[in-house]
Amino acid sequence: MRIENVELVPEHGQYKVDGSGRIIIPAYMRNKFKIENGDYMEYFTAYVDGDWFLCARKNEEYTEQKKQEEAAKAAAKKAKKKK
Repeated sequence: MRIENVELVPEHGQYKVDGSGRIIIPAYMRNKFKIENGDYMEYFTAYVDGDWFLCARKNEEYTEQKKQEEAAKAAAKKAKKKK
């Protein structure tokens, strides 16, 4: 994937990576990008002017697919319990 004319906007803040490699996505950013608990994210790297950047975006299609699969499993489990 190639993107031309990328504008990088700093999101003021420093966030420490924990021992499992996780970083916090602050609430204001989750709200801004409509990221909810359980959403799946895609990660990309970008090399711009000699610096590497980590970029992320919500994968809405994959998130919806997984939510539907989880709902189907839950319904099957519930139906099995009723028997």
